[in-house]
Amino acid sequence: MAILYLALSPTPPIPLSNWDKANHVFAFAVLGALGWTAWPEQRWNLAACLVAYGCAIELMQMLTATRQADWHDVAADVVGLFVAAAIRGGIARRFVHSRIERD
Repeated sequence: MAILYLALSPTPPIPLSNWDKANHVFAFAVLGALGWTAWPEQRWNLAACLVAYGCAIELMQMLTATRQADWHDVAADVVGLFVAAAIRGGIARRFVHSRIERD
């Protein structure tokens, strides 16, 4: 809901960066990391749903007077999901290696 609010508000109250695409990467990296932590066995379904969510946000922005839809934003959302997957994969590998070393 917070991402949707920020995406549809006339001027986002807390931009992370002056470059809009960085905000998209960050938001979807967080959504992906949280989602994959909660449902690790559903990573492909979750990724598909999050990409659809990004597309829905762009479609909703077309209906606002103050925001513009930009399909490059969806590409930035996908990059954010790749960032989340890379971070999640690194954490998982580190956890597995530390458990193997202890055993």
